[in-house]
Amino acid sequence: MLMFLESIGHLITALAAAVAVAGDTWHSNNIGLKKVTKTGWVAISIALLGFSVSLSTTIIKHQESIAREKAAAQEIHDSWSVIISPFRVFLWELNGVQPNPDANMLQRILDENYLERINKEIDLRGEAPHYYGPWLNLLCKSAKNGMQELRQSQTIYVGIIGIDLVIKIKDVVQSQAIEYMRITSPCGDFDPPKEYFLHLHTIANLNDFKTFITAMLELKRELDKYDVVEKT
Repeated sequence: MLMFLESIGHLITALAAAVAVAGDTWHSNNIGLKKVTKTGWVAISIALLGFSVSLSTTIIKHQESIAREKAAAQEIHDSWSVIISPFRVFLWELNGVQPNPDANMLQRILDENYLERINKEIDLRGEAPHYYGPWLNLLCKSAKNGMQELRQSQTIYVGIIGIDLVIKIKDVVQSQAIEYMRITSPCGDFDPPKEYFLHLHTIANLNDFKTFITAMLELKRELDKYDVVEKT
């Protein structure tokens, strides 16, 4: 459809030029609009039609560009949801309430010292609630799978997504904590001693986790500009 409109637009532009060249379009002795000959009015009409077609193709291109960018943002957001899922389950375990995986959840983790609570109260050797399996496996799989999807989206959609979104993704990808969350790969193989309380800071420094949560928060805020759908 778009190619057809562009072809029609070029044809109309050429036709308008041909009409203008072939006939007299202007009476120099007349005044005002009377200076325009019948041939001139035909040329003007064709030119206006060509402009309308060109404007339509521009609008369609813009709408398609927005649609592609939104689809890319949604795919990136789905990866974001996978990566952040362990922290949603951490809060669920600590508070008994399932939080929405959104920017507010991450802001609470930072503002209310939840990383410190997770570090003190949750033994990562144990089982996560609600059929999520072992904590270590949940951390490892979410980081491994989510980062793989995020990197793929970053590669596929370069040139489609905005530069601000690219920068936010880069900050997440370069996070030290996310690398350490994957350190037990292949996921499920690491088996620490039963008597050992496995803290969050055993995996990565809490400051690294704060940097990681901050990067994920900034990425989420950028994604929210695209009206992405929350993955629950």
